[in-house]
Amino acid sequence: PEPVKVIRKVEGSNDNCGGIFHFFFAPKYLPPPILKLAFVLSFLILCSYMDHFNYIQGKLFAEQVPVETIAEKVGTPAYIYSKATFLEHLRKIQHAYKTIDTTICYSIKACSNINILKFLAKAGSGFDIVSGGELYRAIQAGADPGKIVYAGVGKTDKEIIEALDAGIAYFNIESEAELENLIRLAKQKGKTPKAALRVNPDVDPK
Repeated sequence: PEPVKVIRKVEGSNDNCGGIFHFFFAPKYLPPPILKLAFVLSFLILCSYMDHFNYIQGKLFAEQVPVETIAEKVGTPAYIYSKATFLEHLRKIQHAYKTIDTTICYSIKACSNINILKFLAKAGSGFDIVSGGELYRAIQAGADPGKIVYAGVGKTDKEIIEALDAGIAYFNIESEAELENLIRLAKQKGKTPKAALRVNPDVDPK
């Protein structure tokens, strides 16, 4: 068998609530018109989101808690995250693509707070990582390795081997040299990882 299985990928993202969700699916299952419709529908759904930060009688609330109360208790500056908002966005994307083979991934580089990663993992989210440190955090948060996608251009041999041992879903390959290196390390470890190739078609934006 080949040391690396190359797969095709379609990727999109939703950048809201301080975090990024990526969704991946194999395009071979859908004809182009349906693919286009899926992206349009997902865009409309995601752009119509409602989060859980609202003004009530002139005061800003995070879910049901006044932000002023939080500031008085913990001091400022402070980061305030809404668990309900994160989960609502994740569930909307999961629902939008429930009829096709998808992997929904939260991008850890957006916010690596371990508590956020834990409740997203529990809700079935996958994770998009760009380093060995992010792989470690994802595993510590209880992530399913089979839902972890490894992107980034600076993967070291040590980080690639750690990801191979963890059994991640696949690697995003940024160059021919990186693919050759992954093949070399996979042979050494006796592994057959999956790899998605990022191709730049050099399309003139005009």
